[in-house]
Amino acid sequence: MIFDKMLEDGWIRVHHGSDNQFNHQFIMSVYNIQSLPSVADKVVDKLYLKGDGSIFIGDLSHNEVEVDDPFPNLQSAINKELKRKTPLFSAGLSSLDKKAYQEHAYFIDPNGKVYNVRGTEGTGDTNLTHAQWVVDNQEMLNANYGYNIDIHAEDNDTFDQGWQELTRLVADGWIRIGDGSEDSWGVMIDDIRNIPDSVDKLLSTFAPDGSRITFEAPGQNFIAITWPVRSVQHAVNKAIQKERMGVPASKLAKLLNKDDAKEDVTKKTSVELNKETAVKWGSRAIALYDRVMKEEALIQDKIQWLTDADDYHHESLEHGSLVEDAKFFNELQGELASVKKDAHKYFKSKLGNKKIAFTSTGY
Repeated sequence: MIFDKMLEDGWIRVHHGSDNQFNHQFIMSVYNIQSLPSVADKVVDKLYLKGDGSIFIGDLSHNEVEVDDPFPNLQSAINKELKRKTPLFSAGLSSLDKKAYQEHAYFIDPNGKVYNVRGTEGTGDTNLTHAQWVVDNQEMLNANYGYNIDIHAEDNDTFDQGWQELTRLVADGWIRIGDGSEDSWGVMIDDIRNIPDSVDKLLSTFAPDGSRITFEAPGQNFIAITWPVRSVQHAVNKAIQKERMGVPASKLAKLLNKDDAKEDVTKKTSVELNKETAVKWGSRAIALYDRVMKEEALIQDKIQWLTDADDYHHESLEHGSLVEDAKFFNELQGELASVKKDAHKYFKSKLGNKKIAFTSTGY
């Protein structure tokens, strides 16, 4: 969960440019939108352009807000908007409204078991956050899942400790769902390219037609889909592909070469094509992981290389699985996993306690 840790340490993630999923030019991700890092105003002053329109800000607890005018102080603008628009931060919010707003909040364990964060099954009705659920259920998590969580009620930072353990659960394959609005919910998962059917089943029990479901994973772009869909994974993959292929149709037509493609599909089987594609994406991933470890570059560039390498890694395995050759797939997976582990370990060792704001058009 390297990117979550970076935000927690005071980093700011900035996406500056067109975004097909959110239709915002300027998107910021922070640890807590109610307590921005001190450099936030400097980031906005340096990067925000008048023509960018509103700023979309989100944090690790899935709080989101849209600010039309970030000047002279972004935190003040956020606080004003939260009080005006967001029910959770409204002083006049009734208990009935709050229950309706937060009605659906869940965890799904790696085996597909669903825990209702604010419902029955021993979890209680007063837990208003997923992090607090972790704190309240630490004995169960320790006994049933082998964790060693030790958070005391008298501690002043129980929420922060609960959130840290929550991110560890997600890294271990747990899925966090909830904390959206009456027509929007967020899904926090370790890998948006590996979404189990349990997510489909759970969403089908409460998400109304037309609702917006967002997916977030460390080091991967936010992705949004509109419910219902036949397959969540397929819909997310399609959204990812759409984001990557953000080329106008008129230009795209010129890039497509049906003659070369015809030769490929005529002379090669689908298995050969997928194997060739898997090797190509895998080679790209390894090349970028190698750059992370061996080239001198700005930290922003290395973050982008690492993010792209992880994407290429997934593309390689996706095509490799279609080859239907267990030996080939296992060798491919093993080689990529080894290099990926080394690159991430190297990056973490070099990161240290550095705190900077960075911008990227693809992350």
